[in-house]
Amino acid sequence: MCGISIYFRKEKSNILKQLVQMNDIISHRGPDDEGFVLFDTESEQINILGGKNTPDSMVQSSIRYTPNKKVNNQDFLSEKYNLGFAHRRLSIIDLTDAGHQPMSDNTGKYWISYNGEIYNYRELKDELRKSNFFFYSNSDTEVIINAYKKWGIECLSKFNGMFAFVIYDRTKNIFFAARDRYGVKPLYYRKTVDGILSFASEIKQFTVLDDWKAVLNLQAAYDFLNWGLTNHEEETFFDGVNRLMPGHYLTYEIRSEKVKIEPWYTLPQKTIKRDFDNAVSQFQKLFKDSVALRLRSDVPVGSCLSGGLDSSAIVCIIHALRSGNNERQLTFSACSKYPEFDEKEYIDEVVKKTNVDAHFIYPELNDLLNELDNVIWHQDEPFGTTSIFAQWKVFQLSSKNKIKVMLDGQGADEILGGYYNYYIKNFVDLIKRFSFRRLFIEIMAAKKYQRINSAIRSILNEILPFWMRSFMRKIFKTPVKKVEWIDLKNKKIKLFDPHYYQTYGTTSFYRFSFLQISKINLPQLLHFEDRNSMAHSIEARTPFLDYRLLEYTLSLQNSYKIKNGITKKILRESLKNILPLKIYNRTSKLGFATPEAKWVIEENPKLFKKLVKESISLTNGFLNDKAEKKAYEIIDGKVTYNSFVWRVIVFGLWIKRFSVSIVR
Repeated sequence: MCGISIYFRKEKSNILKQLVQMNDIISHRGPDDEGFVLFDTESEQINILGGKNTPDSMVQSSIRYTPNKKVNNQDFLSEKYNLGFAHRRLSIIDLTDAGHQPMSDNTGKYWISYNGEIYNYRELKDELRKSNFFFYSNSDTEVIINAYKKWGIECLSKFNGMFAFVIYDRTKNIFFAARDRYGVKPLYYRKTVDGILSFASEIKQFTVLDDWKAVLNLQAAYDFLNWGLTNHEEETFFDGVNRLMPGHYLTYEIRSEKVKIEPWYTLPQKTIKRDFDNAVSQFQKLFKDSVALRLRSDVPVGSCLSGGLDSSAIVCIIHALRSGNNERQLTFSACSKYPEFDEKEYIDEVVKKTNVDAHFIYPELNDLLNELDNVIWHQDEPFGTTSIFAQWKVFQLSSKNKIKVMLDGQGADEILGGYYNYYIKNFVDLIKRFSFRRLFIEIMAAKKYQRINSAIRSILNEILPFWMRSFMRKIFKTPVKKVEWIDLKNKKIKLFDPHYYQTYGTTSFYRFSFLQISKINLPQLLHFEDRNSMAHSIEARTPFLDYRLLEYTLSLQNSYKIKNGITKKILRESLKNILPLKIYNRTSKLGFATPEAKWVIEENPKLFKKLVKESISLTNGFLNDKAEKKAYEIIDGKVTYNSFVWRVIVFGLWIKRFSVSIVR
């Protein structure tokens, strides 16, 4: 788990200073080690250097890719190169000097800077050894290099894990960059008109470049402020900075400057009818194996524990896998002084069942206000709710307890139908199949467990023609595509309604899962988790996003996920004898929630009005007085609370933190 910095330009110059600055700004992603490799792409000339965090033992060691010396001020004025690879290392697998990056193969023709974990690296190493590949280290990084040498682009489908990497293939004089299936690990790129191409793990790395100017991407701002969408497209909030999308690879031919971006992975789009008992057995097998793979580590592993079904399932499975092992599992949880936002009673059930060493944190409004600027800096882009702050505090607590790897339940809701909207999708699918008796049973059960009071309205919103749905939203004062509180005169802003965009004209449960994973929800949750964990030098692992488990679960019929008003049926049944009974029967849902509405409306409404006003003033007229009025109505309790207030505040604070220009 690490950080990547890559800098390339056509003409040779002293690029080391830029590279060091890019690497320094993400020291939190890898405080254990750092490295630099400078290339002249027109010759064989290479310079391998260390940084201030490079252990002294690595300098002038016998390992071919470790530094000859550490960077000093004189190096900023010395030889000129046109390509630089840099790396920040958080040591998790193979803690020795052999795990240093950037790493090369045994010929020196292939170099890599890599962020992530390939959990099945041991199995792939055994397979590659049969083809006479030699390994110097015990790291998964070396497995990636050799897998690329053997299989080329096809190596990506061999990897079970989370990854973002850039390989310099000197045999072809190309860059090969790739990102994992679901985008657990980030990778950004920026190409200028002057032919400068750079890659980074975090957007803030580009802010240190000599030609940097932060300019707002108006489309991204509109999508966020009106719809709450982030990370759904290739473009970011910063004009000119793009993200490599999940499941995509990029190749760049150095001589021709030709860039090609292609998908290497797409989610399967079919459901398969299976016997329920067999499906339960297979789900349990895949889930156990996913967790077991993610326990592979040369450092201690802990778990996030919210008290919900997903994180509880992971903690209980780890307990079962470690049966007979005296080592106590460590868990970390966020709680609240407000009972309706507190899950400690459920957490305590898991603690009692598994005898974990439990740690708790109680995020408060003052904590948020004191740390908000730092959170915004680490997130790189605005975020829609304060819920990520609870997660921030959990990782902060983990770091204080010297934990470097944490398992988390991210992804379970998307694949198992854990959100409210899945009920509605299921209702609509039943209507399509004319299963009206079943529909009645499911609606009544959902009302009992989930307090669904507007099932008919919600169903109509799914099955009516799109123009009628838009009209209904206007009547019920829910978001519409054209709003008066944003300056929409700029032609760069494309007005669209994601209610259509997200469903592509279909209302099926399966299709909604597909879009939750690939477009709507999961990409932004993974962004938040990566930044929150790495801000505290922690690697976060997500067992529910093992591609084998995800694809299998996605292919199951609706009734294996929601039945009789109970969500995540197959997960519950597969772990029936492992979970505490209170967790097995739990129907309420919170996750890493904060009492945001109480903070805003009850604890300090005056402060939040001030923050709204200040934030709007920073937008150069992009947000107007009507935005202030809309936010004040929410703060005053005149309309039902929603996260609009928070989006406006964070948007303004983000503009200030990154000195963003708004060109209208």
